[in-house]
Amino acid sequence: MVRRITVAIDENTEKILQKISRELEVSYGFLVRQAIKLLSEMPNPALVKQWCSLLQKGEHVIVDLDHLCLLLQHVEKLGTRFYRERRKVSESHARQLKGMEPLEYLKRLEACNLCRLVVDGDNHYTLVQPSPVLRKFVRSIVEETLQFMGCRVRVEEDVAKLRIEVREPPAVEVGGNGRNIVS
Repeated sequence: MVRRITVAIDENTEKILQKISRELEVSYGFLVRQAIKLLSEMPNPALVKQWCSLLQKGEHVIVDLDHLCLLLQHVEKLGTRFYRERRKVSESHARQLKGMEPLEYLKRLEACNLCRLVVDGDNHYTLVQPSPVLRKFVRSIVEETLQFMGCRVRVEEDVAKLRIEVREPPAVEVGGNGRNIVS
């Protein structure tokens, strides 16, 4: 049974509705019903929004996890060269994400399906990642990126998890002689 309702939309929303309706060759009603259905089925609307944000800029891709692990296994054969080069990427990401809280950064990694994040308490996190090769990769990017972001990080590796503690950066004061004093 279809029920009729009336909704008010602004001019910009109407233009968007018209454009999408034309492109998909569907009625406004069908489009609105599909949008509502899609929104109701989303596992986590905030996560979907984050996925869209990551993918829209063209700086991220969707890669099958098996392919990623296979690729990383072959990269491991290159020795330390890959990890030296990847360190530059971590530094670049830290500059790009400047001001982001460590928890938000870890949520971003979870949104990329690199791990499952568990918040254990204040500044204590567990990243669940059963693949050893992916765990090594995630550990290195977490440690380096957060360090480049100014955090002190301690990571312990378990069989299928990374336990992370993020500590406040050391306070730096300028002493009477003009030298930095780290507490």
